[in-house]
Formats: sequence, structure tokens, C-alpha cells
Amino acid sequence: MKNGNPCLCANLRSAARAITDLFNEELRASGLLITQFSTLAEAKRLEGPGIAELARSVGLERTTLTRNLKVLQSMGYVVVSGHVGKTQSVKVTKKGDAALAAGGPLWLKAQQKIAHLLGKRLSADILEIKQILDTAAGPT
Repeated sequence: MKNGNPCLCANLRSAARAITDLFNEELRASGLLITQFSTLAEAKRLEGPGIAELARSVGLERTTLTRNLKVLQSMGYVVVSGHVGKTQSVKVTKKGDAALAAGGPLWLKAQQKIAHLLGKRLSADILEIKQILDTAAGPT
């Protein structure tokens, strides 16, 4: 261990920041951050999810997701319909679809770069760690 810090939380958070930085660097040309790209992609995949459903799916608190969605709305990439306090739905706009199309190849390049850096075993371990921790945390 290079930094001598045995704290699993601190080390996982540091690794997550490093991976986030790599994705953001690759996505720079698209004008999106990885958090924005992931939120857009998940909203598209879920086909108009509610705020709570999308928050669970992307692993964010509802308030954090709401702040992030305001940025995507200001960019014209999503429309949030419904009333606050009621069920609101998130729909990706045509402009958002174009941003996803532009960012997709850049995301894939970042994904492949990180998978190459980590190798198959560590890449698979990351997915397994997430699954184990999600199961331990129980339903949200």
C-alpha cells in the first residue's frame, strides 16, 4: 500500500475519483461529465423514469439527482415534467439523444482504457464488489 492508509472507504473513494477523472477526460470533447452522461443514458434506458427510480438506478440521493437534472435541463438535454412533491418524470430530449450519441464512443474509449489498465480480473472484481455491497445494503 503506497499511501499507508488501510481505510477501505478512503481507498475506494480515491479509486472512484481517479476513474471519474479518466472518464471525464475522455468525455471532454462531448461537453459532458461522466455523471451527466450516466444520468442521460440511464434516463433513456428507463424510458421516462420518475425521479426516485432514476436516483436509485444511478446511485444518487434524490436531492443530488435533482441538482444534476437542473444542469441537464439548462443544457436542453432533459425535460422534467410533473409537480415537485408528486411523481415527476425525466425524458431525454432530441438534443439529449444527440449528446448521448456523441458521447457514446468517447465513453466506450474510456471504458476500454480503464479495463485495459485494470485487466480482466480487477475489472470483474469491481463489478462483484458493487454487487456484494448493493446486496448487503438491501433495498433502498
